[in-house]
Amino acid sequence: MMKRKCLAAATTCNRARWIAILSLVLCICSCQDKKQAHNDGGAYARIAATERAAADSALAVAIDINHDVKYYLRTHNVLDNGFDIVATFEKEHKKRFDSLARRSALLEQVAAFQAIDLQKCTTPPLRLIINREQLEHVTPAGGDSIGTYHGTRNVAGQPSGYGIFCGRDGSYYEGEWLAGMRYGVGLQVTPGKRLKLGEWKEDRYLGERITYTPDRTYGIDISRYQHEHERIVTKRVRGRRGRYITRKVKLVEHYKIDWSALRITSLGTYSKKKIVGEVDYPVSFIYIKSTEGTTVRNAYFASDYVNSKKHGYKTGAYHFFSVRTTGKAQGLYFLQNSRYENGDLPPVLDIEPTDAQIRELGGVRFLFANVRSWLSVVEKRLGVKPVLYVSLRFVNKYLVQAPDLLENYDVWIARYGEFRPDVNLISWQLCQDGRVRGIHGPVDISVMF
Repeated sequence: MMKRKCLAAATTCNRARWIAILSLVLCICSCQDKKQAHNDGGAYARIAATERAAADSALAVAIDINHDVKYYLRTHNVLDNGFDIVATFEKEHKKRFDSLARRSALLEQVAAFQAIDLQKCTTPPLRLIINREQLEHVTPAGGDSIGTYHGTRNVAGQPSGYGIFCGRDGSYYEGEWLAGMRYGVGLQVTPGKRLKLGEWKEDRYLGERITYTPDRTYGIDISRYQHEHERIVTKRVRGRRGRYITRKVKLVEHYKIDWSALRITSLGTYSKKKIVGEVDYPVSFIYIKSTEGTTVRNAYFASDYVNSKKHGYKTGAYHFFSVRTTGKAQGLYFLQNSRYENGDLPPVLDIEPTDAQIRELGGVRFLFANVRSWLSVVEKRLGVKPVLYVSLRFVNKYLVQAPDLLENYDVWIARYGEFRPDVNLISWQLCQDGRVRGIHGPVDISVMF
């Protein structure tokens, strides 16, 4: 009995001793974990911050691409060259976009976790497992020095036929190739730049050649020139001494518009166009010139405005900008001599100064200061944002210096070549020599997107 009691006491003593030793070890380990957690916390936080910055940057690029892709799909149809490429790309891009969005949200949670006071943590901070696979969808890596290519090649090993190229700078091209160069129809996506879908030649982007069908929205713009035609004729007239002499005389011919017969019958002849079927398109909208500067008024504006709306056309007014007077004065003049009703098209500011006129005005800064004044006066009075009508050359040379205007206002581009302007726009004036049944002489034709 005594032996059993001693054995039990010894066992109890040994258990107590081992418990004390184990507690000491756990205490030491806990202190070391806390110290290590504190030391590692800064490194983990830096890793999380770096990864989050990379994910946010990639997500910003993906958002821009997503905006361009949706704009293209909204303004085109299946008959346009390359539409299927963009449609397929959009599906894949949505997967990448969703993946990047989830990754960005996860890294935001990691950053929030790392911000907790590590001294109060009873467990080490979250160890972030870096997975770059999702980022590589936007910033491909590997391959040769400039990127990777997947597709057909010629006997020399150069890309030829159809293929996909992913550049190490994040660029993406899918489409046709010839002897190692983009050649034919293809889609180019470059971080920080607009999506380019159209025709390429010897690695140079030419532009997009759209297909004209009755399904598109076409419109015209008119002024006094659709009512009056001036021509110089030679006439024999009796002079002071009764003799007949030859003299050049300006003859003004007047024409009426047959509003019930309006129909587009030609898209002009200045450039090649891909047209499906016969051109016999309805007129969907009409812009009418109202004023110019602070002294010129279109005498036909009021009657044209009434007739256009009476016959069911979407109608709007435009002002031709002058460099001789202030933008504010021109805006007030436009408002005094124009009409705007609910449901009308937004007013348009037609900006067509020459390089010499811009220099005389004092430069681009003064030009856009006056343009902003006109826009502000008209927008404040009517409660609607006006539209800028400009040439593609003006956009590339001058309007890029006013990014706020490009960002905040819709653009109506005049370009009479065969390729669509390489800028997001609301309308494209594609010719100035179109023909419309019911109107005498050439007419500006535009297609709205």
